[in-house]
Amino acid sequence: MKLFEILTGIEIYQLPEMFGHKKVSVFLEPIEDILIRDVPYSKQDENTIYFNTSGYAEALVSGFLPAVECLFIDKSAITLDPGLEYEELRINRSQFVTKNYFDRAISEFEEVFKYSETIVKSSPKNKEQFKKEWKECIRVKLYCTYQLDSLIKILKNKDIPGEAFNIKNFYDVEVCNKNIETLKEQAISLGKDLPEKCDYIFIIKSLRVDYFQKIKLFVNE
Repeated sequence: MKLFEILTGIEIYQLPEMFGHKKVSVFLEPIEDILIRDVPYSKQDENTIYFNTSGYAEALVSGFLPAVECLFIDKSAITLDPGLEYEELRINRSQFVTKNYFDRAISEFEEVFKYSETIVKSSPKNKEQFKKEWKECIRVKLYCTYQLDSLIKILKNKDIPGEAFNIKNFYDVEVCNKNIETLKEQAISLGKDLPEKCDYIFIIKSLRVDYFQKIKLFVNE
């Protein structure tokens, strides 16, 4: 049974040519599978990451970015009714913003930023190729900016995406780098005192609440 399916990541900003969208889809496995062999499951295709409940719980504990970010999506961007399980996790979402999540978010940002610094290779004298590389560099640096913006909003327990930046302000590589450095400093400051990890048992109980209620009724009969 599908519990929820949420669009996540930078893609919710709906910027042109900004990578493909990604969804997180969580399903409740049959109770017999849990009782016989409770095995975490995850699978990823081009557009969706699928989890069973234990797989999603492990993803949250490990700080897997889409698993955490899908709890911070603005409700106006959620088209599929996610149900009580999602709402319970969303209400308590701040406890899933851990050092594991923060470290992974910064690491992913650093990887993209490092790539952005290698894009422009041509001399300005080669106008056509230089312009093409410059545009790509700006595009990737804008992506870096949104990575940090999302991280900061999540650290402040705010919904994402929030208001989009005015792309016209990103007219130069130096300006982009200055904005990125300011956001990075802010994110690092906000991420100083995060807990190492979150409560796996709480996540499982929230996702399997239907089974726990049925077991409770059965015991009380």
